[in-house]
Amino acid sequence: NKFGMGVTYTKGVSGNIIRDLSDKQSEEIKKKYYDPHHQILNLAVEEELKGNGKCMIVDCHSFPDELVPFMESAVRPDFCLGSDNFHTPKELLTNIKNYLISNGYCVEINEPFSGSMVSSQYYKKNKNVKSILIEVNRKLYLDENYQKNNHYYIISKHINNCLRLID
Repeated sequence: NKFGMGVTYTKGVSGNIIRDLSDKQSEEIKKKYYDPHHQILNLAVEEELKGNGKCMIVDCHSFPDELVPFMESAVRPDFCLGSDNFHTPKELLTNIKNYLISNGYCVEINEPFSGSMVSSQYYKKNKNVKSILIEVNRKLYLDENYQKNNHYYIISKHINNCLRLID
């Protein structure tokens, strides 16, 4: 929210204003999109727990290599793994980090992003709900025109291998 990129975006990545919202409009957007999304996530986690006794949430994003106003950290690794002391198994975090490093990538834990998505109903309440964040530096798979570069399929393969480690 501090940078206009909270639940209801008002600014773009470069800090440019993309829309002006009143508090009422922001609340309407939150009720229409954000709240239902999290209700669905809570239900999905609940179903996974009922069926398997455990649940793994993999929160994946990408980030720009260049510094932008909303990013407080200047650290720009190839991959950022976000973790939560309660919900992210240390062994899993280590295995994914080691796998990526063994493939020549620079990897940081909780830099420039920290934490990982956990459904609100289970946050800090159920150790059987696990979560990890995988952030990929866009320079690895996109060119300056945001088109797939020659490394796109290699990055895709490595991310899929990370998912296999999680599985």
